[in-house]
Amino acid sequence: MCVVYWTTDDPEYSLILASNRDEFLARPASPAQWRTVHGRSGNDLTMLGGLDSLAGGTWLGVTRTGAFAVLTNVTEHPRPEMDEQGRPLCSRGELVMAWMEAHQGPRPRDGADVLQDLFRVRQRYAGFNLLAGCVQGTEVRMGYVTNRVEATEPDILAVSGSGEVYGLSNSTLHTPWPKIAYGKSALQHVLSEPRTTPDELIERLFGVMSESQRTIHVMDDMQHTVHVSPCRLPSNVEGTRLATADELPAGHRSWYGTRTSTVLLISRTAPARALFVERDTYALPHDGQRAPVRLGSCKEHERRYEWVVTTGQCDKHGESPRGRPEKCCG
Repeated sequence: MCVVYWTTDDPEYSLILASNRDEFLARPASPAQWRTVHGRSGNDLTMLGGLDSLAGGTWLGVTRTGAFAVLTNVTEHPRPEMDEQGRPLCSRGELVMAWMEAHQGPRPRDGADVLQDLFRVRQRYAGFNLLAGCVQGTEVRMGYVTNRVEATEPDILAVSGSGEVYGLSNSTLHTPWPKIAYGKSALQHVLSEPRTTPDELIERLFGVMSESQRTIHVMDDMQHTVHVSPCRLPSNVEGTRLATADELPAGHRSWYGTRTSTVLLISRTAPARALFVERDTYALPHDGQRAPVRLGSCKEHERRYEWVVTTGQCDKHGESPRGRPEKCCG
């Protein structure tokens, strides 16, 4: 159960994006950092983002050239295990990698062509939403691919001039959950307020992403809250009722909730500057016996990166001619 809100129509920023990753707290993953991974085409991909240690993909990533993508799963009960041809489903996290990989190197591919490629192979995956974008001058161009609506091509999202705010969770873009309306309204309020520094905007965005509108008693409650407080794995076949402490013994409770929140800003300047901040939200104690703990906003639980967005060729280590991105802290 993840959620992302964004706008491409701010006077200062060509992209303002805020996202929560909701996941099982025990699922192993590494935090956001600059990393070089082996891409699907056989080339190395240099990206900033977290990494799922089980499947090897990512849920949100960005490159030094400003290509970025966010993935959300489409909630389905029961979850499919095979595609229409009876083949095991691929990891959805590789879709984010594929988008970024196509925009790296001396001859990055056209974004519309990449979206078409991903659209053609969409049925090889369990239900997903892929939000993808790239920097073009002082604007950000975005597209959307899903495999849970009848469509003949991916959506190219228009650059709005009316201050439009968008949101996406675990249903499709055009059938939003109730939490999308709340988050869009909250983000519009944040954007309407005067601000003097990027940090002021960042803290307000994290405030939106930390709001809990409803206590989680059943699975459907997650459709109504931006921030998911830890709850236990569903215990019935339909996946609608949450387990009780008696049903899941201590030390084996499948705790689920908002693990990280991320803000990505790309300035409307030439050259553009990108600012990426990821914060941990909940974690399991090391002894595995106690309930999850909520983490604060101190630097110990934050990764912050800022760099100049470039479109030039990178060398074999992924360094831009403009120099290394600055890791501010964390």
